Amino acid sequence: MRKRVLSIVALVALLMLLIPVSENANAGIKLNKSSAKVKIGGTYTLRLKGVAGTVVWSSDNEEIASVDENGVVYGKKAGKANITAEFFGNKYVCKVTVPKAKLSTKSMEIGEGTSFVLTLKKAVGATFLSQNPNVAKVDEDGTISAVSIGNTTIIVKDITGKKYKCKVSVVYNEEFHKHTVAYRKGKDATCTETGLTRGEYCSTCGAELVKQEVIPTIPHTYDDDGICTVCGAKDPNHKEPHVHTYVNISKEPTCTESGFTEKVYCPECGLVFIAPKEIKPLGHNWSEGYCTRCGIPEIHEYVTIKGVAPTCTEAGRTDTIYCKICGDVKQMSEVLQPLGHEYNGGDTCIRCGADRNGHIHKWVIQKKVAATCTEPGLTEGKYCSTCGYVSYTQEFTMPLGHNFVNGKCTRCGKKENS
Repeated sequence: MRKRVLSIVALVALLMLLIPVSENANAGIKLNKSSAKVKIGGTYTLRLKGVAGTVVWSSDNEEIASVDENGVVYGKKAGKANITAEFFGNKYVCKVTVPKAKLSTKSMEIGEGTSFVLTLKKAVGATFLSQNPNVAKVDEDGTISAVSIGNTTIIVKDITGKKYKCKVSVVYNEEFHKHTVAYRKGKDATCTETGLTRGEYCSTCGAELVKQEVIPTIPHTYDDDGICTVCGAKDPNHKEPHVHTYVNISKEPTCTESGFTEKVYCPECGLVFIAPKEIKPLGHNWSEGYCTRCGIPEIHEYVTIKGVAPTCTEAGRTDTIYCKICGDVKQMSEVLQPLGHEYNGGDTCIRCGADRNGHIHKWVIQKKVAATCTEPGLTEGKYCSTCGYVSYTQEFTMPLGHNFVNGKCTRCGKKENS
Protein backbone atom coordinates (compact mmCIF):
# COMPACT_ATOMS: atom_id res chain seq x y z
CA MET A 1 0.00 0.00 0.00
CA ARG A 2 2.82 2.38 0.92
CA LYS A 3 4.60 1.73 -2.39
CA ARG A 4 1.39 2.51 -4.30
CA VAL A 5 0.98 5.88 -2.50
CA LEU A 6 4.58 6.86 -3.30
CA SER A 7 4.03 6.01 -6.97
CA ILE A 8 0.95 8.26 -7.12
CA VAL A 9 2.86 11.15 -5.50
CA ALA A 10 5.71 10.80 -8.01
CA LEU A 11 3.25 10.79 -10.92
CA VAL A 12 1.54 13.95 -9.65
CA ALA A 13 4.92 15.70 -9.30
CA LEU A 14 5.85 14.74 -12.87
CA LEU A 15 2.54 16.06 -14.21
CA MET A 16 3.13 19.35 -12.39
CA LEU A 17 6.48 19.76 -14.12
CA LEU A 18 4.93 19.09 -17.55
CA ILE A 19 1.99 21.48 -17.06
CA PRO A 20 2.92 25.04 -18.42
CA VAL A 21 3.40 27.62 -15.74
CA SER A 22 0.66 30.25 -15.71
CA GLU A 23 1.33 33.97 -16.03
CA ASN A 24 0.75 34.42 -12.34
CA ALA A 25 3.30 31.71 -11.62
CA ASN A 26 5.94 33.52 -13.80
CA ALA A 27 5.41 36.85 -12.10
CA GLY A 28 8.23 36.28 -9.61
CA ILE A 29 10.77 35.01 -12.17
CA LYS A 30 13.45 37.45 -13.36
CA LEU A 31 17.17 37.76 -14.14
CA ASN A 32 19.47 39.15 -11.52
CA LYS A 33 20.61 41.72 -14.16
CA SER A 34 18.74 43.13 -17.16
CA SER A 35 21.96 44.74 -18.47
CA ALA A 36 25.60 44.14 -17.63
CA LYS A 37 29.12 45.14 -18.66
CA VAL A 38 31.74 42.40 -19.02
CA LYS A 39 35.46 43.07 -19.63
CA ILE A 40 37.31 41.39 -22.50
CA GLY A 41 38.50 38.12 -20.95
CA GLY A 42 36.26 38.66 -17.93
CA THR A 43 33.14 36.83 -16.70
CA TYR A 44 29.83 37.63 -15.10
CA THR A 45 27.31 35.11 -13.71
CA LEU A 46 23.64 35.58 -14.53
CA ARG A 47 20.97 33.89 -12.43
CA LEU A 48 17.27 33.38 -13.15
CA LYS A 49 15.58 34.07 -9.84
CA GLY A 50 12.41 32.33 -8.72
CA VAL A 51 12.84 29.04 -10.61
CA ALA A 52 13.75 25.51 -9.64
CA GLY A 53 14.68 23.54 -12.68
CA THR A 54 16.77 23.56 -15.84
CA VAL A 55 17.39 26.95 -17.51
CA VAL A 56 18.57 27.08 -21.15
CA TRP A 57 21.10 29.86 -21.76
CA SER A 58 22.04 31.32 -25.20
CA SER A 59 23.82 34.31 -26.80
CA ASP A 60 22.78 36.02 -30.04
CA ASN A 61 26.41 37.06 -30.73
CA GLU A 62 28.94 34.44 -29.70
CA GLU A 63 31.84 36.51 -31.11
CA ILE A 64 31.15 39.28 -28.59
CA ALA A 65 30.01 37.30 -25.54
CA SER A 66 29.22 33.64 -24.87
CA VAL A 67 27.35 31.94 -21.99
CA ASP A 68 27.63 28.43 -20.54
CA GLU A 69 24.92 26.15 -19.08
CA ASN A 70 25.37 27.74 -15.66
CA GLY A 71 24.73 31.32 -16.85
CA VAL A 72 28.42 32.34 -16.75
CA VAL A 73 28.93 35.05 -19.41
CA TYR A 74 32.38 35.32 -21.04
CA GLY A 75 33.51 38.64 -22.65
CA LYS A 76 35.37 37.98 -25.91
CA LYS A 77 35.73 41.28 -27.79
CA ALA A 78 34.25 44.78 -27.82
CA GLY A 79 30.61 44.93 -28.85
CA LYS A 80 27.08 44.08 -27.70
CA ALA A 81 25.21 40.79 -27.29
CA ASN A 82 21.87 39.65 -25.85
CA ILE A 83 22.04 36.76 -23.36
CA THR A 84 18.75 34.86 -23.11
CA ALA A 85 17.59 32.59 -20.29
CA GLU A 86 14.71 30.29 -21.36
CA PHE A 87 12.53 28.49 -18.84
CA PHE A 88 9.43 26.52 -19.90
CA GLY A 89 9.05 28.55 -23.10
CA ASN A 90 9.48 31.93 -21.38
CA LYS A 91 12.53 34.04 -22.26
CA TYR A 92 14.39 36.54 -20.13
CA VAL A 93 17.03 38.80 -21.79
CA CYS A 94 20.08 40.54 -20.39
CA LYS A 95 21.78 43.14 -22.61
CA VAL A 96 25.54 42.62 -22.31
CA THR A 97 28.09 45.25 -23.36
CA VAL A 98 31.77 44.38 -23.78
CA PRO A 99 33.54 47.78 -23.77
CA LYS A 100 36.67 48.55 -25.83
CA ALA A 101 39.93 47.95 -24.03
CA LYS A 102 42.59 50.66 -23.92
CA LEU A 103 45.99 51.18 -22.35
CA SER A 104 46.37 53.37 -19.29
CA THR A 105 48.87 55.38 -21.39
CA LYS A 106 50.23 55.18 -24.93
CA SER A 107 53.56 56.83 -24.21
CA MET A 108 55.71 57.34 -21.13
CA GLU A 109 59.07 58.94 -20.28
CA ILE A 110 60.82 57.53 -17.22
CA GLY A 111 64.26 57.85 -15.69
CA GLU A 112 66.79 55.06 -15.42
CA GLY A 113 66.19 52.77 -12.44
CA THR A 114 62.52 53.75 -12.03
CA SER A 115 59.33 51.88 -12.94
CA PHE A 116 55.62 52.30 -13.54
CA VAL A 117 52.65 49.98 -14.04
CA LEU A 118 50.98 49.76 -17.44
CA THR A 119 47.43 48.36 -17.46
CA LEU A 120 45.04 47.34 -20.17
CA LYS A 121 41.78 48.83 -18.96
CA LYS A 122 38.48 46.97 -19.40
CA ALA A 123 40.28 43.70 -20.19
CA VAL A 124 41.39 40.66 -18.20
CA GLY A 125 44.35 38.34 -18.84
CA ALA A 126 46.52 40.68 -20.93
CA THR A 127 50.10 39.68 -21.79
CA PHE A 128 53.04 42.12 -21.89
CA LEU A 129 56.22 42.10 -24.03
CA SER A 130 59.09 44.61 -24.42
CA GLN A 131 60.65 44.95 -27.88
CA ASN A 132 63.97 45.92 -26.27
CA PRO A 133 64.44 44.57 -22.73
CA ASN A 134 67.90 46.19 -22.64
CA VAL A 135 66.16 49.58 -22.51
CA ALA A 136 63.05 48.66 -20.48
CA LYS A 137 61.68 45.30 -19.34
CA VAL A 138 58.12 44.40 -18.33
CA ASP A 139 56.77 41.61 -16.13
CA GLU A 140 53.52 39.62 -16.44
CA ASP A 141 51.64 42.15 -14.31
CA GLY A 142 52.59 45.10 -16.58
CA THR A 143 55.25 46.62 -14.33
CA ILE A 144 57.77 48.37 -16.61
CA SER A 145 61.31 48.80 -15.25
CA ALA A 146 63.73 51.23 -16.92
CA VAL A 147 67.13 49.64 -17.58
CA SER A 148 69.16 52.07 -19.72
CA ILE A 149 68.81 55.21 -21.84
CA GLY A 150 66.95 54.63 -25.08
CA ASN A 151 63.55 53.95 -26.63
CA THR A 152 61.44 50.81 -26.84
CA THR A 153 57.83 49.76 -27.35
CA ILE A 154 55.76 47.64 -24.96
CA ILE A 155 53.39 45.30 -26.82
CA VAL A 156 50.21 44.34 -24.92
CA LYS A 157 47.85 41.61 -26.18
CA ASP A 158 44.36 40.89 -24.95
CA ILE A 159 42.93 37.34 -24.98
CA THR A 160 41.73 37.79 -28.59
CA GLY A 161 45.28 38.53 -29.78
CA LYS A 162 44.62 42.21 -30.46
CA LYS A 163 47.76 44.32 -29.92
CA TYR A 164 48.12 47.61 -28.06
CA LYS A 165 51.37 49.63 -28.10
CA CYS A 166 52.97 51.93 -25.52
CA LYS A 167 56.11 53.86 -26.48
CA VAL A 168 58.58 54.10 -23.60
CA SER A 169 61.50 56.56 -23.51
CA VAL A 170 64.13 55.99 -20.82
CA VAL A 171 66.06 59.16 -19.97
CA TYR A 172 69.17 59.93 -17.96
CA ASN A 173 68.88 59.64 -14.18
CA GLU A 174 72.01 60.67 -12.34
CA GLU A 175 71.12 58.64 -9.24
CA PHE A 176 70.79 55.30 -11.06
CA HIS A 177 72.79 55.77 -14.28
CA LYS A 178 75.56 53.28 -14.99
CA HIS A 179 77.98 54.26 -17.71
CA THR A 180 78.32 51.95 -20.71
CA VAL A 181 81.98 52.39 -21.56
CA ALA A 182 82.84 52.74 -25.26
CA TYR A 183 86.17 53.64 -26.81
CA ARG A 184 87.41 56.17 -29.34
CA LYS A 185 90.32 54.73 -31.30
CA GLY A 186 93.72 56.25 -30.82
CA LYS A 187 96.06 57.17 -33.65
CA ASP A 188 99.84 56.91 -33.79
CA ALA A 189 101.72 60.11 -34.54
CA THR A 190 103.86 60.25 -37.69
CA CYS A 191 106.57 62.63 -38.85
CA THR A 192 103.96 64.80 -40.61
CA GLU A 193 100.71 64.23 -38.65
CA THR A 194 99.87 64.42 -34.95
CA GLY A 195 98.34 61.38 -33.21
CA LEU A 196 95.65 60.83 -30.56
CA THR A 197 95.52 58.78 -27.37
CA ARG A 198 92.61 56.36 -26.86
CA GLY A 199 89.48 57.96 -25.37
CA GLU A 200 86.59 56.58 -23.33
CA TYR A 201 82.95 57.74 -23.26
CA CYS A 202 79.52 56.51 -22.22
CA SER A 203 77.62 55.26 -25.25
CA THR A 204 74.24 55.90 -23.61
CA CYS A 205 74.56 59.35 -21.99
CA GLY A 206 77.53 60.63 -24.02
CA ALA A 207 79.64 61.60 -20.99
CA GLU A 208 83.37 61.96 -21.72
CA LEU A 209 85.14 59.55 -19.36
CA VAL A 210 88.74 59.69 -20.64
CA LYS A 211 89.53 62.64 -22.92
CA GLN A 212 91.71 62.02 -25.99
CA GLU A 213 95.04 63.83 -25.94
CA VAL A 214 97.06 65.02 -28.95
CA ILE A 215 100.36 63.19 -29.53
CA PRO A 216 102.97 65.53 -31.10
CA THR A 217 104.58 64.69 -34.45
CA ILE A 218 107.84 62.69 -34.47
CA PRO A 219 110.87 64.45 -36.03
CA HIS A 220 112.33 62.85 -39.18
CA THR A 221 115.43 60.72 -38.64
CA TYR A 222 117.26 60.27 -41.98
CA ASP A 223 119.81 57.56 -42.69
CA ASP A 224 122.85 57.89 -44.99
CA ASP A 225 120.69 57.35 -48.06
CA GLY A 226 118.38 60.25 -47.06
CA ILE A 227 115.45 57.98 -46.05
CA CYS A 228 113.55 58.63 -42.78
CA THR A 229 113.79 55.58 -40.51
CA VAL A 230 110.39 56.49 -38.95
CA CYS A 231 108.09 57.11 -41.92
CA GLY A 232 110.22 56.27 -44.97
CA ALA A 233 110.03 59.81 -46.41
CA LYS A 234 112.92 61.06 -48.55
CA ASP A 235 115.08 63.93 -47.31
CA PRO A 236 114.37 66.86 -49.68
CA ASN A 237 117.86 68.20 -49.07
CA HIS A 238 119.57 64.89 -49.80
CA LYS A 239 121.37 64.94 -53.14
CA GLU A 240 122.50 61.93 -55.12
CA PRO A 241 123.64 61.51 -58.73
CA HIS A 242 120.78 61.11 -61.18
CA VAL A 243 120.82 58.04 -63.45
CA HIS A 244 118.98 58.63 -66.71
CA THR A 245 116.33 56.23 -67.93
CA TYR A 246 116.20 56.18 -71.73
CA VAL A 247 112.86 55.89 -73.46
CA ASN A 248 112.40 55.66 -77.25
CA ILE A 249 109.10 56.59 -78.87
CA SER A 250 107.95 57.35 -82.40
CA LYS A 251 104.70 57.60 -84.35
CA GLU A 252 103.88 56.69 -87.93
CA PRO A 253 101.78 59.22 -89.85
CA THR A 254 98.33 58.30 -91.20
CA CYS A 255 96.23 59.71 -93.98
CA THR A 256 94.88 62.50 -91.75
CA GLU A 257 97.19 62.65 -88.72
CA SER A 258 100.84 63.63 -88.54
CA GLY A 259 103.52 61.43 -87.00
CA PHE A 260 107.05 62.01 -85.74
CA THR A 261 110.48 60.39 -85.97
CA GLU A 262 112.26 58.69 -83.06
CA LYS A 263 112.39 60.61 -79.78
CA VAL A 264 114.80 59.56 -77.02
CA TYR A 265 114.31 61.15 -73.58
CA CYS A 266 114.56 60.55 -69.82
CA PRO A 267 111.02 60.48 -68.30
CA GLU A 268 112.38 61.31 -64.81
CA CYS A 269 114.25 64.52 -65.58
CA GLY A 270 112.65 65.28 -68.97
CA LEU A 271 116.01 65.66 -70.78
CA VAL A 272 115.65 64.97 -74.57
CA PHE A 273 118.64 63.23 -76.20
CA ILE A 274 117.24 62.86 -79.73
CA ALA A 275 114.59 65.41 -80.74
CA PRO A 276 111.79 64.11 -82.99
CA LYS A 277 110.82 65.59 -86.33
CA GLU A 278 107.23 65.92 -87.49
CA ILE A 279 106.06 63.76 -90.36
CA LYS A 280 103.13 65.33 -92.19
CA PRO A 281 99.93 63.37 -92.85
CA LEU A 282 100.19 61.13 -95.90
CA GLY A 283 96.84 62.13 -97.30
CA HIS A 284 94.32 59.76 -98.80
CA ASN A 285 95.25 57.71 -101.84
CA TRP A 286 91.94 57.27 -103.61
CA SER A 287 91.44 54.34 -105.97
CA GLU A 288 88.03 53.23 -107.23
CA GLY A 289 86.28 55.22 -104.50
CA TYR A 290 88.37 53.98 -101.54
CA CYS A 291 91.64 55.01 -99.85
CA THR A 292 94.29 52.34 -100.38
CA ARG A 293 95.91 53.22 -97.04
CA CYS A 294 93.07 53.52 -94.50
CA GLY A 295 90.24 51.94 -96.47
CA ILE A 296 87.62 54.64 -95.91
CA PRO A 297 85.18 55.31 -98.79
CA GLU A 298 85.56 58.51 -100.76
CA ILE A 299 82.46 60.19 -99.37
CA HIS A 300 82.66 63.90 -98.73
CA GLU A 301 80.48 65.98 -96.46
CA TYR A 302 81.64 69.53 -96.89
CA VAL A 303 81.25 72.11 -94.13
CA THR A 304 81.58 75.86 -94.63
CA ILE A 305 83.19 78.08 -92.02
CA LYS A 306 81.92 81.55 -92.78
CA GLY A 307 84.51 84.22 -93.40
CA VAL A 308 84.64 87.70 -91.87
CA ALA A 309 84.42 90.90 -93.88
CA PRO A 310 87.37 93.29 -93.44
CA THR A 311 86.86 96.71 -91.85
CA CYS A 312 88.80 99.94 -92.22
CA THR A 313 91.36 98.77 -89.64
CA GLU A 314 90.79 95.01 -89.17
CA ALA A 315 91.67 92.22 -91.63
CA GLY A 316 89.00 89.76 -92.73
CA ARG A 317 89.02 86.29 -94.24
CA THR A 318 87.17 84.34 -96.92
CA ASP A 319 85.10 81.17 -96.35
CA THR A 320 86.80 77.85 -95.60
CA ILE A 321 85.20 74.74 -97.07
CA TYR A 322 86.38 71.28 -95.95
CA CYS A 323 85.12 67.70 -95.67
CA LYS A 324 84.38 66.78 -92.07
CA ILE A 325 84.74 63.06 -92.91
CA CYS A 326 88.17 62.93 -94.52
CA GLY A 327 89.49 66.45 -93.91
CA ASP A 328 89.81 67.29 -97.63
CA VAL A 329 89.98 71.09 -98.06
CA LYS A 330 87.89 72.31 -100.96
CA GLN A 331 88.56 76.01 -100.34
CA MET A 332 91.21 77.38 -98.01
CA SER A 333 90.49 80.59 -96.14
CA GLU A 334 92.41 83.63 -97.43
CA VAL A 335 93.21 86.79 -95.51
CA LEU A 336 91.46 89.97 -96.70
CA GLN A 337 93.50 93.12 -96.01
CA PRO A 338 91.95 96.03 -94.06
CA LEU A 339 90.07 98.46 -96.35
CA GLY A 340 91.60 101.61 -94.85
CA HIS A 341 89.67 104.81 -94.14
CA GLU A 342 87.93 106.64 -96.97
CA TYR A 343 87.23 110.33 -96.27
CA ASN A 344 85.93 111.35 -99.74
CA GLY A 345 87.17 114.92 -99.29
CA GLY A 346 85.84 115.32 -95.73
CA ASP A 347 87.29 114.87 -92.25
CA THR A 348 85.28 111.72 -91.36
CA CYS A 349 85.55 108.21 -92.84
CA ILE A 350 82.42 107.45 -94.83
CA ARG A 351 82.53 103.78 -93.71
CA CYS A 352 83.33 103.77 -89.97
CA GLY A 353 82.95 107.43 -89.00
CA ALA A 354 86.57 107.82 -87.78
CA ASP A 355 88.31 111.20 -88.16
CA ARG A 356 91.68 111.61 -89.86
CA ASN A 357 93.46 110.67 -86.59
CA GLY A 358 91.59 107.35 -86.48
CA HIS A 359 89.23 108.48 -83.72
CA ILE A 360 85.61 107.24 -83.97
CA HIS A 361 83.22 109.86 -82.66
CA LYS A 362 80.45 109.01 -80.22
CA TRP A 363 77.90 111.57 -81.24
CA VAL A 364 75.53 113.23 -78.78
CA ILE A 365 72.53 115.08 -80.22
CA GLN A 366 71.44 118.20 -78.30
CA LYS A 367 67.71 118.43 -78.81
CA LYS A 368 66.10 121.51 -80.33
CA VAL A 369 64.14 123.75 -77.91
CA ALA A 370 61.31 125.82 -79.41
CA ALA A 371 61.13 129.53 -78.54
CA THR A 372 58.01 130.87 -76.80
CA CYS A 373 56.39 134.32 -76.76
CA THR A 374 58.74 135.48 -74.01
CA GLU A 375 61.59 132.89 -73.80
CA PRO A 376 64.35 132.29 -76.39
CA GLY A 377 64.76 128.82 -77.97
CA LEU A 378 67.76 126.64 -79.07
CA THR A 379 68.66 125.04 -82.37
CA GLU A 380 69.80 121.38 -82.52
CA GLY A 381 73.46 120.71 -81.68
CA LYS A 382 75.85 117.76 -82.23
CA TYR A 383 79.15 116.97 -80.50
CA CYS A 384 81.45 113.96 -79.70
CA SER A 385 81.21 112.82 -76.04
CA THR A 386 84.78 111.43 -76.03
CA CYS A 387 86.89 114.09 -77.80
CA GLY A 388 84.57 117.13 -77.53
CA TYR A 389 84.57 117.84 -81.27
CA VAL A 390 81.54 119.96 -82.20
CA SER A 391 79.88 119.07 -85.48
CA TYR A 392 77.43 121.96 -85.22
CA THR A 393 76.68 124.26 -82.32
CA GLN A 394 73.38 124.97 -80.59
CA GLU A 395 72.36 128.60 -81.14
CA PHE A 396 69.75 130.77 -79.44
CA THR A 397 66.61 131.78 -81.32
CA MET A 398 64.76 135.01 -80.44
CA PRO A 399 61.47 134.98 -78.49
CA LEU A 400 58.47 135.05 -80.84
CA GLY A 401 56.65 137.85 -79.03
CA HIS A 402 52.90 137.99 -78.40
CA ASN A 403 50.43 137.95 -81.27
CA PHE A 404 47.31 139.64 -79.87
CA VAL A 405 44.06 139.19 -81.67
CA ASN A 406 40.90 140.61 -80.12
CA GLY A 407 42.83 141.27 -76.91
CA LYS A 408 44.29 137.75 -76.52
CA CYS A 409 47.62 136.13 -77.67
CA THR A 410 47.00 133.39 -80.22
CA ARG A 411 50.15 131.53 -79.08
CA CYS A 412 50.15 131.50 -75.27
CA GLY A 413 46.62 132.79 -74.48
CA LYS A 414 47.85 135.88 -72.52
CA LYS A 415 45.35 138.75 -72.37
CA GLU A 416 46.49 142.07 -73.75
CA ASN A 417 47.42 144.73 -71.11
CA SER A 418 47.37 142.17 -68.28
